Amino acid sequence: MLLTGILSSCLLLSGCGLKGDETASSVKEQSVEDTITVIKINWISGDLKFLQSEDNHIHIKQLAPKEIPDRKLFTYSVKEGVLTITDRNKTNLGISRSTNLEIFCPTQDFDVISVTCTDGAVDGNELHAKILNMNTTVGNINVSGKFEAIDLKNHNGNVKVSCSQMPKSFSSNVTVGDITLNLPKNEGFSLVFDSATGNMDCDFALHKSGEKYIYKDGNVPLRIDITNGKLIIHQI
Repeated sequence: MLLTGILSSCLLLSGCGLKGDETASSVKEQSVEDTITVIKINWISGDLKFLQSEDNHIHIKQLAPKEIPDRKLFTYSVKEGVLTITDRNKTNLGISRSTNLEIFCPTQDFDVISVTCTDGAVDGNELHAKILNMNTTVGNINVSGKFEAIDLKNHNGNVKVSCSQMPKSFSSNVTVGDITLNLPKNEGFSLVFDSATGNMDCDFALHKSGEKYIYKDGNVPLRIDITNGKLIIHQI
């Protein structure tokens, strides 16, 4: 009887015996059927993933510990084609428990995809945007797709970007971490690389001209700043 009582209390209080994170988590989901041209995400803590939508709409899913009340889950708004998603999981003391966000996007060319995240990784494949803007404090950034202008800032974490077509401009600033930039064959770029360590590997044949590294016609500007880390540029 005592053992049965202890086991029952364990199941009720701690959730032991349940399988997987899904049973221990709450989920908030939202579908957006409006026409969206701009996505803006303001996240406090947790990983962000961009995934492929199975239809022509955007779908938002937040995975959170079951202890977090509904009023602390994300809020969203749509105004003039701009979708804004905001994390509300913050206490009065500024402490936040991690919750993960998944955003399922249809195959389309967005004008802007913008992410601000304090603590969490950002991951997305086959994104299409004229402007990609990401600003994270702690966490890796790993994105791929078709972009015209890219601006990435990361205080502590690695950055990896794979471009299916040559962007018109690229800028990245990392304090601690490596930057890996995968570029297709192109007609040329000019690289301004500022680094305390100066470590760089590049598949493209560069020549130095003043403060710039030039490849072919040098038309596309790349500006990369790394305080402590390495720059790797691959040809894909």
